[in-house]
Amino acid sequence: MKINRVHLENYRVHENLDIKFSKGINLLLGKNGKGKSSILEAIGTALFDSKARSILSEALTYGKKSGKIEIEFSGIDGEDYTITKKIPSGGSKLCRISDGVTLDGKTDKIRELCGINGDVKNIYDNIIVAKQNEFVNAFKDTPTNREAIFNAIFNTDIYKKIGEKDLLKVQQKYESNLSNEQTKFDTISSKIIDPDQLESLLVEKNTKKIDISNKLDQLLIKEQELEKLLTNIQELQNKISTLKSKYDYTSTTITNCQLNIEKIKVAIKQAQQAEIIVKENTKGYKNYELVSNEIEQLKLQRKTIEEKKNYYEKLEKEKTKNESHIFKLNANIDTIQNNITTANELLLEKNTNFGELNSKININKSLELEYNEKIKLLSQQIKKLEQYEAEISNKEKILDNTKKDYDNIEKNIKDIQKSINDLNSLNIDDTLQNLILFESQKIQLEKENHTLNTQKIENKDAYEILKTYQCPYLKESCENLKGKNIENFFSEKILKIDNTIANNNKKIEELNIAIQDKSKWNEKKSKLILLQENYKKLGLELVTTKKEVENNNLAYNLITTQLENFKLKNNITSKDELNKQYLSFKIQLDNLNILENSKELQSLEKSISKIHTDISMYKTQSENITKELKTIEAKNTEINIYLKDNKDIITQFININNNIEIKEHELKSLEQSKNLYLENLSKSNEKEKFVAELDKTTLVLEKEILELSILKKDIEINEASLKQYDTSKISQDKKQVTFDIGVLREEFGKIISEIETTQKQLNETKKDLDLLQKLTDNIKKINTKLELTKYFRENVKNMGKEVSKNMLKEIEIIATENFRKITGRGEKIIWSNEDKDKYLVYLVGNNTKLKFEQLSGGEQVAVAISIRSAMSNIFTDSKFSIFDEPTNNLDSEKRQSLADSIGEILKNLEQSIIVTHDDTFKEMAEKVIYL
Repeated sequence: MKINRVHLENYRVHENLDIKFSKGINLLLGKNGKGKSSILEAIGTALFDSKARSILSEALTYGKKSGKIEIEFSGIDGEDYTITKKIPSGGSKLCRISDGVTLDGKTDKIRELCGINGDVKNIYDNIIVAKQNEFVNAFKDTPTNREAIFNAIFNTDIYKKIGEKDLLKVQQKYESNLSNEQTKFDTISSKIIDPDQLESLLVEKNTKKIDISNKLDQLLIKEQELEKLLTNIQELQNKISTLKSKYDYTSTTITNCQLNIEKIKVAIKQAQQAEIIVKENTKGYKNYELVSNEIEQLKLQRKTIEEKKNYYEKLEKEKTKNESHIFKLNANIDTIQNNITTANELLLEKNTNFGELNSKININKSLELEYNEKIKLLSQQIKKLEQYEAEISNKEKILDNTKKDYDNIEKNIKDIQKSINDLNSLNIDDTLQNLILFESQKIQLEKENHTLNTQKIENKDAYEILKTYQCPYLKESCENLKGKNIENFFSEKILKIDNTIANNNKKIEELNIAIQDKSKWNEKKSKLILLQENYKKLGLELVTTKKEVENNNLAYNLITTQLENFKLKNNITSKDELNKQYLSFKIQLDNLNILENSKELQSLEKSISKIHTDISMYKTQSENITKELKTIEAKNTEINIYLKDNKDIITQFININNNIEIKEHELKSLEQSKNLYLENLSKSNEKEKFVAELDKTTLVLEKEILELSILKKDIEINEASLKQYDTSKISQDKKQVTFDIGVLREEFGKIISEIETTQKQLNETKKDLDLLQKLTDNIKKINTKLELTKYFRENVKNMGKEVSKNMLKEIEIIATENFRKITGRGEKIIWSNEDKDKYLVYLVGNNTKLKFEQLSGGEQVAVAISIRSAMSNIFTDSKFSIFDEPTNNLDSEKRQSLADSIGEILKNLEQSIIVTHDDTFKEMAEKVIYL
C-alpha cells in the first residue's frame, strides 16, 4: 500500500494542512512542536483505528468546534481510496476514488486493502509503526509485558479462549446429552412389563385358539360335502344347457356348409375360364420379358459410353483454358523484362546521388564539432548562472519563511499567555479541591445509607421472627418482650431509619448538583496544563527561530557575492548576452542539416537496396513463369493425343440412344399380353384348391348331421339324472353350516387379535430391553467423550505457546537474514518463548549467546529492526512502514548506525515515512517534507 495525501483541518496544531507523499522513503523534517507526530497520529487514528494520545475532542485546535482527517491512499489492489474521519464525533467514511462508491465494513476492507493478516490496530501499533524507540523497548520489557504484547500480535490467546469458552460449550453439551440419555433410561425402565407373565398368557390364549380351530375344521368338512352335492346339481344343469347350445350351433353349421358348397362350385367355374386366357397370352408375355432384358443391357452400355463422352468434353475445355493461360504467361514474361531494364537505369541514378550526398555530410560533421564545443561552454556558463539565481531565490524564500515563522510564534505566545491568564483567573485548583471534598461527602452518605438499609432489613426480619412473642431458639415465651407492643417497637425503628435515609438522599442530590460540572473543570485544568506546556515549547522555539533568521540572512548575502565573482571571472556582462551567443551558434548548427542529410542518405541506401531486391525478384518471377509455361504446353500435347484417339465417341453415344428408343417402342406393343397373363395366372392356379375345399366341406356336412342326433340323446339322459336330487333341502343345510362357521370364525378372529396384542406387548418389552442396553452403551460412550473433552480442554489452553514457537522459528530465519544484510556479520537471531524466557531475544555467535539487554545500543537497534521487518513480511503484504523520531536520545554515532540499518530494510518497501527533527535520513529520502 502507499499513502498519497494527508489533509488535516483543525487537528491539534494544524488548522489547514495538506501534504503529499511519494513512493520510497518520505522524511517529515521539523523542529519539536511543529506537529510531526500529530500527522502520524492522524494516519493511525483514521486508517488503522489506533488510539490517539487523548480523546478526540481534546485533539481539536484550540478555539475550534470541529475538524477532520482526510487520507488518500493506494490499496494493494492498485485502486486509490479516501478515508475521512470527523472530529470530534469520530465518524469515518471509506470511498473508492475511481467511482466514488462508499464501502461498508471499514475495518475488514482496510485489512484487505492494506494486506494485513490479523487485527488491524494491533499489527499497526506493534509492527507497521515504530514510535520513539518503542521498537527497541518492547524487546527490553519485563517477561510478563513481553508475553502480553506478542501474544496479542500472534493471536495465540485464541487457544486459551477455545479452552475456556468453546470447549466448555462442548463439555456442557456432553453433560446435557448424558442427562437426557439417563432420563430416557429411567422413563423406559418404569414402563416395562414382566416378559414371563406375558409369555404365560400367550400360551393360554393359543390353547383356546386350537380348540376353536378343531370345531371349525369339522364344520368346514360338512360344508364341503354339502358344497359338493350342490356342485353336482349345478354341473348337471350347466351340462344340459351346454348340450342344448351345441345342438343349436350344430344345426347352424349344417346350414352354412350347404351354402359354402354352392359358392365353391361358382369359384371353380371362374378358375377354368382364367386358365384358357393364360394359355392364349403366354407367348406375348415371354417376348415382353426378352425385350425388357435387351433394353437393360443397352442402358448399361450407354452409361459407359456417356462417361467417356463427358471426359472427352472436359479435356476440350481444359485445352482451351490452357491456351489462354499460355498467352497470358508470355505477356507477363515481356512485362518483367521491361521492369528489369527500368530498375537498372534507376539504380545507376541513385548510386550517383548517394556519392554526392555522402561527401557533403562529411564536410558538415567537422563544422558540427566546432559549433558543439562553443555551445557546450556557453551552456555550462548559463547553467551555472541559473543555479546561482535559483539558490539566491531559495535562500530569499527560506529567509522570508523563517521571518514569518518567527512572527507567528511570537503571536501564538501572546495568544497562549492571554488564555493562561484567563484560566488562572477562574481559580480552577480551589474549585476542583472543593468538588473532591463534595465527592468524599457523597460517598460517606451513600455508605451510611447502605448500612441503614441493612439495619432496616434486619429489623423487618426480627419482627417476622418475634411477632409471636416466642423465642426462636428456646421455643418458649420470650421474657424480654413481656408488656411490649412488638409491632409499634419495630415500626418506630424502621420509620426512624427511613427518615435518616431520606435526609441523606436529599443531601446526596444537592452534592450531585454541585459536582456535576467537575468534568468541565477537569477539562479546563487539562487545557491550562497543555497551554503552559505549549508556552514553554514556543518560547524555546522562538529563540531557535531567531537564530535561524540570522543564519539564513548570512547565507543569502554569501551566495549573492559568489554570483558577482563568477561573472567577473568569466567576463560575463549578462545572462541575456550569453543566451544570444548560444542561440546564434545553435542556428548555425541547425542550418548544417546533418540529421536531414543523414536521413536522406539512409533513404537513398534503402532505395538502392530495394532496387537490387526488386531486380532479383523479377528474375526469379521470370524463371518461375517459364517453368509453368513448359508444364502447361506439355499437358496440352497429351490432351491433343487423347482427343484424336477418341474423336468417334459422340457418334457411338447417339447410335446407342436410337437403339434403346426402338426397343422401348417394341416393349410397349407387348404390354397388353403381359397384363392379361399376369391378371389371370393366379385365378387359374386356384382351381385345384377350390376342388379340394369342396370335398372337405362335403365331409364336414355329413359329420355334423351325425353329431346332431348324438346331442339329442345326451340331453334326454342328463335331464333324467337331475330329477333324482332334493335341491331345496341341500341349500337349507348349507346355509346353517355357513352361519355356524361364521360364529366360530368371529371367536377365532377375536382370540387371534388377543394373541397378537399380547405378542406385540412381548415384542415391545423385548425392544425396550434392547433399547435399555443401547442406552447403557451410549451413556458409557458419552461419559468417555466427556472425559476426553475435559482432558483436551486442559491441553488446548497451552497450544498457543506451541503455535507461537513455530511462528518465532519462521521469524528467526528472516530476521537473521535481515541482520546479516544490515551488519555484514554472521550471528544468528534466536527468539525463545520457553517458560523461562517468555519472548526473550538472543544474538548467538560461534561461542557467544547474548540476551537482548546485554547487546550494545547499535546491536539492539539492528536486531529489533531485523525482527520487525521479518514480522512485517509475515503479518502484512502492505510493504509500508512508519518510524516516529527513531533517533530520539541517540548520539551521532548511534543515529548514523540506526539510519544505515533502517535504510537497508526500507529498500524492500513500497513506501516508508520517517518523522524526525534532525537530518540523519535526509540523503536516503526520496522526498523531504519540511514543517
